[in-house]
Amino acid sequence: MTVLVIGGSGFIGSHVVKKLDEKGIPVIIVDKKELSNHHENMINADVNDLEALINIMANNNLTAIIHLVGFPNIGDCEKDPMTSFKLNTLSTQNVVEAMRKTDVEKIIFASSASVYGYQAKGKVSEEEIPRPNTLYGLHKLFSEQIIKSYGEKYGMKFVILRLFNVYGGDPTFRSDVVSLFIKQILNRKPLVLMGAKKYRDFVHIEDVAQAFLMAYNSRVENKVFNIGSGVKITLEQLANIFKNVVPNIQVIKKDTPDDGTGIFADITLAKSLLAFNPRDPIEGLRKHIQQCIADL
Repeated sequence: MTVLVIGGSGFIGSHVVKKLDEKGIPVIIVDKKELSNHHENMINADVNDLEALINIMANNNLTAIIHLVGFPNIGDCEKDPMTSFKLNTLSTQNVVEAMRKTDVEKIIFASSASVYGYQAKGKVSEEEIPRPNTLYGLHKLFSEQIIKSYGEKYGMKFVILRLFNVYGGDPTFRSDVVSLFIKQILNRKPLVLMGAKKYRDFVHIEDVAQAFLMAYNSRVENKVFNIGSGVKITLEQLANIFKNVVPNIQVIKKDTPDDGTGIFADITLAKSLLAFNPRDPIEGLRKHIQQCIADL
């Protein structure tokens, strides 16, 4: 039986595919792009081409779908809301409809902590009522609701993973705060903290990929899980981790109206039902920074 990974050439997708390969689980990748992680079982197809998806699913003996396609940059989503909707919402509608028509029973979906919105404060559990205030978060929430609806109406099994701030891998083409700080250091520029007391939950890409593998292997059905480290780290603390690795870097703090805000994950449910056990983010961040700036 085979897993279809939609968006398997991307940052998260490539790590998920690697985990599946290591466990000897047959994989087929569907993506519109071929990056350096070329895979032998790759199909170049558009996730919003419903007939193509139906054809792919109908002609392979699939155990599950892992749906990772998205348009993740919040700023880009605000600038281009139609692309955000097509990739963050319509793509999911197409995937589950193709699953319905081909009798594929299980989907594992990459959602986001952005569904909680800025109204949520501090540690959030899956019981927190989503109140997204970005298009990205709203469109991800739409996808969650579509999946849940298909579960109720058609008996489709699902696991939804709400990912917090994922770090790791090559920072070159990424725009998360850790990657931006690494690029600033490599360009010998100061770190600028837009709100030093703002906080995040940083989770390593390898732990995220492991969570997808666990969700695939688990018999748990129709659940939503927070996937983070469960640790609150302010931007000032993050800058201090960088300074521990590169002591001579300059840090500039700027006040912002939302200073002191943020959310971090309650991962009790993922620990209990998926045996999810992420690494300590302070040590994980330190090692990641060291690896990325080793030649500085």
